[in-house]
Amino acid sequence: MYKLDEILKSINQEYSIQNESVAKPIKYVKPLDEADEHSLIWIKSSKDDAVNIIKQTKAKTIICSKKVDIGSIHSDDKCFILVDNPRLAFHNVLKSLFSEKLDYSIHPTAIIHPKAKISENVSIGANSVIGDCTVEAKTVIEDNVKVFDGVKIGKNVKIEPGVVLGAEGGGYIKNSKGEYERIVHLGGVMIQNDVEIGANTTIDRATLGNTVIGSGTKIGNLVQIAHNVKIGERCLVISLSTIAGSSKIGDDVYLGPSVTISNGLNIGNLAYIALGSVVTVDVPDGGKVLGKNLTTNQKKNIKEAKISKNKSDIESRVKKIFKSTFPLEQNFSADSSPQNTQGWDSLGNLNFIVAIEEEFSTELPFEFQSGNVRVKDILNYLSNNEN
Repeated sequence: MYKLDEILKSINQEYSIQNESVAKPIKYVKPLDEADEHSLIWIKSSKDDAVNIIKQTKAKTIICSKKVDIGSIHSDDKCFILVDNPRLAFHNVLKSLFSEKLDYSIHPTAIIHPKAKISENVSIGANSVIGDCTVEAKTVIEDNVKVFDGVKIGKNVKIEPGVVLGAEGGGYIKNSKGEYERIVHLGGVMIQNDVEIGANTTIDRATLGNTVIGSGTKIGNLVQIAHNVKIGERCLVISLSTIAGSSKIGDDVYLGPSVTISNGLNIGNLAYIALGSVVTVDVPDGGKVLGKNLTTNQKKNIKEAKISKNKSDIESRVKKIFKSTFPLEQNFSADSSPQNTQGWDSLGNLNFIVAIEEEFSTELPFEFQSGNVRVKDILNYLSNNEN
């Protein structure tokens, strides 16, 4: 059992506590409907019925959000640990006190290539086959994993059962007889530090160079990652997803369950690809793809995301030209127009239009030469027609 002070030390974030004296020693972590007085539970911050849950639970020690109105509960027989992020606090307790302590070892049935470089404190499970590769410290390779030659696995990596790393990808070419021949794959796979790879996932080796999984990326079960793919850092690739050959995934990208990424695409940093989406065009930084297939409307949304990303840069450059052309004008906004500025004349207006055309390597519509054109008309035109 764990005492309250042990729980509090494991939370690893700021907290306040109420009714500390009634806390019971903690023996279990259980679901809400199974908890007893020796169980630790947590309540989601978003739970509208948090107060009712607290009243009904048998648990005596509860981690919950500081936003919960504890005063309305009138429950002096429960101890409340109030934090900003209850889920993270509960996770930290589980990791510190309840998770299984790892005993690094190599199972006697594992087959390891004599030239393989295996660091100390590595665990390799039953029936796993490890080729001529590198495995760094604190990495866990579970049962029935196949690692081909030329794979590099970083530190603190977790590889679940059934994973295959470094098999040849599906690259074929037709010979002079019109028959398919497999393209020779001479590359490898590079798994960087703190990566997790779910059960029965396959990551193919590159034709040349490396297929790369960036540091901190977590990959679910039954994922297919083809040859020459490069995935950035801290990505989440959820189960049943497929990433076709030579695609590049940026940092902090989310790929939902059963997502398909077509070959040779670029998915920008912080992109969000929702469940079941089929992506056939590049996605910009921060772009979102929603739905089973990438429709014309979604392609429009991606274009608009690119426009949104570039608009601030375009506006900054237009503003600079505007201020340079009309130095007497103190105000600048989307509704500004040359004719309404101090010091306006037709020559100044023409200079303004020409300067913009030179800056953006474009030709503005003839009607924009009128002094009545507004800045926002120019911004919209440049955003929608930028190369």
